[in-house]
Amino acid sequence: MNRSNWVWIYKMGRFAEERRAFLSDMNEQGHSLRTLRNVNRFLLAIAERVNVRRSTEVAEVQIVRAARDWVAKSCAPHSKTETREAATKRFV
Repeated sequence: MNRSNWVWIYKMGRFAEERRAFLSDMNEQGHSLRTLRNVNRFLLAIAERVNVRRSTEVAEVQIVRAARDWVAKSCAPHSKTETREAATKRFV
């Protein structure tokens, strides 16, 4: 996927307004641009993989499943198990 597609996804993806407001607050608190990018990446991944619009609470098992799915798609196939576990923990 090219850069313009990713920019569109970040701007127009699920919960774009909510993510933008949250990141603006973090920016005002002095977080670095790198941190903001990483947090936005996690928020978008969660929004795409966990059904947060349902009236029931989101179960931990849903989040863990979403984390594993995200790691499987975002980590290189040759990544070490420790790297994948660390990424999963950051997501959760």
